[in-house]
Amino acid sequence: MLTTQCSNSISSHYLNNKFYIWSAVAYIAVCTRVIMMLVTEGQIRAFICPSKFIFHIPCPGCGVTRATMLFLSGKIAQAVLFNPNVLFAIGFIFGFPPLMIYDITVKRGAAQHVYKFLEDTLKSKLTLTLFAIFEALIWTHNIIYHI
Repeated sequence: MLTTQCSNSISSHYLNNKFYIWSAVAYIAVCTRVIMMLVTEGQIRAFICPSKFIFHIPCPGCGVTRATMLFLSGKIAQAVLFNPNVLFAIGFIFGFPPLMIYDITVKRGAAQHVYKFLEDTLKSKLTLTLFAIFEALIWTHNIIYHI
């Protein structure tokens, strides 16, 4: 019994660390992209959207980096009109550090609770349907305006 609890504790600790490591890697990648765009005044084209490259149509996420740049330069309404998914990106950019600092200092696993809450929320058929409709509308917008 004690060895089972101990191994569960070890594997739980490992998964927690793995979650935080991958979360930090994703955060650093996003911030690096935004910083690169800020430094080059939006002229960098380091990443190509696979949907645009293969099918020649933009995905719902196309334009989020440019919308983020607009948002950060104070053009919030223009950024949201360009791609409403910018709200998710901004939420991640500004919400992640305080959550991580809180987790590191208090050690409560708040980031994992937020992730679990979002995962459970998206499992709801109604929420998933509304999210799919929202993304389909953004996709249609991106196709029409050649974003």
